[in-house]
Amino acid sequence: MTGPWKKLVGIFVVLAVFSGMVAAASLQEIRDLASTAQEGDVQFTWWDNETLVNLSDGRTAWMQTNFWNIKNGTGEVFMRYIKQSDEFAFYTNLTNVQTKYGGIAWATPNVIFAGRLPKAWWGNKPPVGGYGFFDLPIPAGDIKNYSTILAKADFELAKGENTLVRPGFMMWFENSAGQPLAEVYVPFFDDYNGIVGAQYPPAEVGNITATVHINGEAKNVTFRVQKAWNWNNFAFDFIPEEPLATTSGEVIVDLRPIVDKVVEEIIADEYSDYTEDDITWTSLSFATYAGSEGDSFELGWILHDARIVQPLPPELEKIKEFASKAEEGDIQFTWWDQFLEEAIQLSDGRTVWMQTNFWNIVDGQGEVFMRFAKSTEEFGFYVDLDNVQTQWGGKGWATPEVIFAGRAPASWWGNKSPVGGYGFFDLPIPAGDISKYEHIWVKANYEVAKTKGLVRFGINLWVEDTSGNPIGEIYVPFFDDFGGILGDRKEIGTVTSTVIVNGEEKTMDFTVQRALSGGGWAVLLFMPQEPLPESAEVKIDVKPFMDKVVEQLSDYFGMPVDQQVWCSMSIGSYSGGEDPAQGFEYGWIVHDVRIDSVEAAPVTETTTTTTTTTTTKTSTTSSSTTTTTTTTTTTTKTTTTTTTTTSSEQTTTTSEKEEGGICGPGIIIGLAALPLILRRKR
Repeated sequence: MTGPWKKLVGIFVVLAVFSGMVAAASLQEIRDLASTAQEGDVQFTWWDNETLVNLSDGRTAWMQTNFWNIKNGTGEVFMRYIKQSDEFAFYTNLTNVQTKYGGIAWATPNVIFAGRLPKAWWGNKPPVGGYGFFDLPIPAGDIKNYSTILAKADFELAKGENTLVRPGFMMWFENSAGQPLAEVYVPFFDDYNGIVGAQYPPAEVGNITATVHINGEAKNVTFRVQKAWNWNNFAFDFIPEEPLATTSGEVIVDLRPIVDKVVEEIIADEYSDYTEDDITWTSLSFATYAGSEGDSFELGWILHDARIVQPLPPELEKIKEFASKAEEGDIQFTWWDQFLEEAIQLSDGRTVWMQTNFWNIVDGQGEVFMRFAKSTEEFGFYVDLDNVQTQWGGKGWATPEVIFAGRAPASWWGNKSPVGGYGFFDLPIPAGDISKYEHIWVKANYEVAKTKGLVRFGINLWVEDTSGNPIGEIYVPFFDDFGGILGDRKEIGTVTSTVIVNGEEKTMDFTVQRALSGGGWAVLLFMPQEPLPESAEVKIDVKPFMDKVVEQLSDYFGMPVDQQVWCSMSIGSYSGGEDPAQGFEYGWIVHDVRIDSVEAAPVTETTTTTTTTTTTKTSTTSSSTTTTTTTTTTTTKTTTTTTTTTSSEQTTTTSEKEEGGICGPGIIIGLAALPLILRRKR
């Protein structure tokens, strides 16, 4: 979130789950925000206004004060669209209120964020929204095409002592003639405890259950349903069994079961002759139905965000749920500027380090979660940000990662201890020692999913000089939406390495890209010519890549080998997007990442088969001399040919015979087993 009323949901959790929220704004703070205006804002200073608003992401909205039951009063009214942050603010403080129709409900200030009011009121104006994946109006018969319809509101609210308010979602339905058919309320709480002011008392028409996310936590909520005839149309109120949010919160409601209930009740009503074909859902808004039992009321709210949320693909929904949930003992970040104080201790004695590392982002709207789950020792990351503001521009914004060996270059890392603790292989090590290893195997079991933005997921390595300054940034991506190093780069050949994907061994070629970073260090990227899966268990030998790195740092960048130090290995995602306004949304789970030990490393057995072919040729050179030539060919690692010549006093006709068979130890197991384990050369 951003703008004048940015708030961060949750705080950093270490060793215990603890989440909270910044206190909601006071009435005075909301008044100050609603009553001021800057260039580009839209502001109303009385109650009889409404207008279209163009949002920065291309959507449209409609804001209206809608004081439908007030004809006079003393006091002030402000409603403001804040262009800088795409937020809305409303404030009123009225006394001596004179109503048109009596009663205790007077006004419904609202922001329509999808669709339009019934056509009889709206006229020929275009509807608002512009989501593409879901837009209103929609015929009731088409609602079944959507398994979920998610409406989101992120708000803060304050009210005077005697003020009554029903904040939440409001919808309108129309009939086939465009006349109002039903007004529907889905309150977050309801001071009225149901429908008031209708022509006939409301009827209780059962309960429905809907999925609701409150500040990121999903729960199934039961709503008590009231129905009434409100003079010219139906009225429905879906009252939650307990308040969803009172003074502030981010609330996402799946409206599908609610809309289904509305349509069902309209058709089933004993005085109704409507069919599904006669009903159209026309609008969705954030609204505050408000009034008082006296003659005055004071109310203010800030709407940080209101929209229809596109349902996540199941694989990303799973990742988000994992990253955003926390249990006792977990470590969780809930924004990008949170950091560990010490390394994470794993149950097998190893240590790791996790960091969001949003190095190019200074602000944005949305949510970020990064979690270490203590019970399973897995890592989860999820981000959904738009309106991203960067420090240096460009498409690359963030590199969330888990360091599983070593540390970042010492000039950044400071005096903290490196992570790892493998014993048989630990970083940092001098570059000259890399040659002592035939193979350096890394194992990673991971899942990645995204809806928007660019992601390069894989292994990241750093090399420093002997003073601790960075001299080499190295990427071994499993897949790369960026297509490699951004900016000027040069391809300098290929490197071949062994990769085992979900148990299947492959020899893979990687194209080597080289560049000089803006920070002054070398960048090398090893792009797989065949991308690896977005979810897999991968074992990869990183030794060939590091051999190339040492060579390039020495031969091209002029850094002697004895001044190079390989200092870290991490798994994570270099990420960003084409358009900062659209932002990025993706996530990953790392189920396991480690340097494989000798016992755990993959071992390949090679079976050598030796095949021998014998060819015998007999020819008569004279009436008394016969020459027999026998050629034996043995195929293993080598080919042996033996020729034998004999003489006999016998006349023979010419014949030719060819045989194939196994000779010697026909099958030799492990004769040339490949050394696919990390070990020092003998």
